Amino acid sequence: LGKPRSELIGNPFASYVSRTDVHFFLNHLTKCRRSGEKVMTDLELSANGGKSLAVQMASVADRDEEHNAVFYRTTITDITERKRAEKALQRMSEDLENLVRERTVELNRTNEALLNEIKVRRRAEEKLRALLEGAPDAIVTIDQEGRILFVNKQTEKLFGYKQKELFNEPLEILIPDRFRAAHAGDLAQFVSSPRTRPMGAGLDLFGRRKDGGEFPVEISLSPMKT
Repeated sequence: LGKPRSELIGNPFASYVSRTDVHFFLNHLTKCRRSGEKVMTDLELSANGGKSLAVQMASVADRDEEHNAVFYRTTITDITERKRAEKALQRMSEDLENLVRERTVELNRTNEALLNEIKVRRRAEEKLRALLEGAPDAIVTIDQEGRILFVNKQTEKLFGYKQKELFNEPLEILIPDRFRAAHAGDLAQFVSSPRTRPMGAGLDLFGRRKDGGEFPVEISLSPMKT
């Protein structure tokens, strides 16, 4: 407490207890008087010069023959640094919680924006699919590897396949055997320099049905960004 022993002896200990903790100190004495065990309480004391001191009191009541508390033997441990560390840790925990809360709000907003974008794209894809399905010509979409991603109803009608039979199949399934080798080179050239153009200008082109039958076709190539 920063005072000599001579100034402390005879003074009520409660006078050194912080006003906000006086009731805790009185409860501490009451528990100690009623209990036969050690009682521990954390308090804030007012030391010399107005300095605050966090302490832990551990008290045991000494009793007379009638079991009445005569006086209390108390040890006082300075826990100021521990309390400061606990408060610092609490502040860090609160700051982290606030940061997580802010980040969660930010992520929720981002997720909401992404979900809205997905909805917009799905609606656009549905409109595009409806347009392709209703087209009077056979339409086939493929990836850069030449595998079929989509065919419309007119393609089913002309080639005799169902959509699910053609999905992820190589485009060559719709081309007669004698044209397949040349088609691989044409596809590679188109992928390297995609642009809308007719395929095989001046040549007789044929498609191959599921039953092996062939029929003349005109083909137009067009790149599509997805």
